[in-house]
Amino acid sequence: MIIPGQLSAELAAVLAALLIPAVLAEPARRLALRYDLIDRSARHRVVFRRRIVPYLGGILVVVGTLVPALAVTGRIDIRLTAVVAGAVTVGILGFLRDLRRIALPFGMAMQAMMAFALAIGQVRLHVVQPGWLDIVLTALWVLGVANAFRLLDQVDGLLPTAVCATAVPLAAAAFVTDQPELAFLLVCFAAACCGFLLHNAPPMRIAMGASGGHFAGFLIAASAAVIRHADHATFDGMPMVMLVTSVAAVNAIVVAVVPHGLEPEWGVVRLNRLGFTLGPRLLLIFQLVGTAGAGLLAALVSGGVVNAYGTIPGALLVVLPLIVLLLQKPTPPPPPNLPRIKERHVVQPARSLVKGGLQK
Repeated sequence: MIIPGQLSAELAAVLAALLIPAVLAEPARRLALRYDLIDRSARHRVVFRRRIVPYLGGILVVVGTLVPALAVTGRIDIRLTAVVAGAVTVGILGFLRDLRRIALPFGMAMQAMMAFALAIGQVRLHVVQPGWLDIVLTALWVLGVANAFRLLDQVDGLLPTAVCATAVPLAAAAFVTDQPELAFLLVCFAAACCGFLLHNAPPMRIAMGASGGHFAGFLIAASAAVIRHADHATFDGMPMVMLVTSVAAVNAIVVAVVPHGLEPEWGVVRLNRLGFTLGPRLLLIFQLVGTAGAGLLAALVSGGVVNAYGTIPGALLVVLPLIVLLLQKPTPPPPPNLPRIKERHVVQPARSLVKGGLQK
């Protein structure tokens, strides 16, 4: 079978996006340990218990995504240029945050500025009127999704899995709406995260850090906004916006809400205490099933088989029980029934010693 030249170049680019993080993750991990680029707050977290996790994984994912994708696509339109430029900018800000070169308020202000610049550049959700209110809503939504994806990096293997489960349906939707450059960029992004998952799966050896988390959230949110704005006769981009929002919302609710006065715990820890073990194999199965299911939903909506707004009740039926399950307080095991030590066995020798000392 003869593969056309353009298709072979695209396949080679996707393979390169997969191999760059997979091959360079271990050297980057050693470099981060050498120059002390580690998560110092890790030893205080539940999921990173007594483990030192280095950064620099986000830089590998960014390079593995952009270099092959831009090398094949070449020139891109102005909106996709704005999306890539904004994602790279917030990724650089996240990397400076990892290095502790900038404060958190300054980084958040710069992220908000990039989100507003993106919304002013016609990358909007187009859900409300007037236009200025839609700009504000889009900027706040992009900012919230970017920081929610950053929180996903706290759990072993969760951030690249969530990226794959959202980037692949978005790529399918972009292809249906005649945006092949955006679709190919998202496919390369998913491939880079799959390669990085080999080193990020439990137990995590290297993390994406703020650079990878902010880049992932910004790129996913901006891509969903671009697809939402696509002028297509039979496709409605609102389910793609709902898909990205549900991933961010479930994460934010599970992480932010502390039930029953418990210490903050991440979803995987709660699942483990409830009896569900999230190993690497189960994590890979979740990724494959989630990606296939979301891609099938995108194809059904784009083909007009499923009503776009009819997916809202189904999404609520899936998301709400998951949130309730993750927020359940685990039942502590009963205390062991140990035999009670009689007081005279412990106190009597001490009294004898005291009396003996007084007599002397």
